[in-house]
Amino acid sequence: NMPIMTGDRLAAGEDGAVEFNLGNGNCGWIWFESKLEFSELSINGNGDQVSDMRLWYGALALRSGNPGHVNQQVSVSDQNLSVVLGADSLVRFTMDSNLTSFYITVIQGSATLLVDGREDIIRPNESANVLIGSGVYNRIPALRSDDFDEWYQERDRLFTGAYDYASQLPDSVPHEYADEAASLHGYGRWVTVGGSMYWSPYVAAGWVPYHHGHWDYIPCWGWTWIPYEPWGWTAFHYGFWCFMGDWGWLWYPQWRWRPHYAHWRYDGRTVHWVAAHPDDPT
Repeated sequence: NMPIMTGDRLAAGEDGAVEFNLGNGNCGWIWFESKLEFSELSINGNGDQVSDMRLWYGALALRSGNPGHVNQQVSVSDQNLSVVLGADSLVRFTMDSNLTSFYITVIQGSATLLVDGREDIIRPNESANVLIGSGVYNRIPALRSDDFDEWYQERDRLFTGAYDYASQLPDSVPHEYADEAASLHGYGRWVTVGGSMYWSPYVAAGWVPYHHGHWDYIPCWGWTWIPYEPWGWTAFHYGFWCFMGDWGWLWYPQWRWRPHYAHWRYDGRTVHWVAAHPDDPT
């Protein structure tokens, strides 16, 4: 649940893998012994979302969405090459251990390969091999699948299934927040209490909000709560927590991002925090 910014790098060790969400239906995964840099994460002057990455080594898979309400560019760049994903596409990238050959395989949709001013479109079940720094590339048969393909494609099915589920909640979830709602799918259920809609997490007895996680100081945002719950990014940054009698703790969506929805308190000896309620004065 760590935020990602331009210039950040993700690295996975010999037994680790990472999933990240770029918003608007865009998601990605890196595999064992891989390193990825986020070269640019921005909204340009036209309001378009730009997500450009560099794979230093290892394996990367990217899912591009088709949100409809925003134009976007999801790409991977390295020296003299750039690969831009088409809408609603799933593409795998691999940098060989010698850091000389870059492989692109399209699983779904399409990818536009740009090398030294030349343009080529790669389609499903097609691959290309680019020799880094040389401007030479070749079309090759689709690479044989491996454990990484099985893992990210299963994660992609879960992600797209949850995203579709979220998009079916127009009354409670604004379309532009479908990604955030999708992250809650499977970890709780929506309930109506007193005429308002809340989300009830599947948690153990005695669970309380703002307990499983830590505070991190992030420039421009200040102190930010980093939750450990797998669904925590949405529930701790887009709304309030309310204790509702027999229901226990329920999340009330606000759909406006904040570093946290909590109040800090000082009792003369210690500093602590409590979850904010939607009726609390701002």
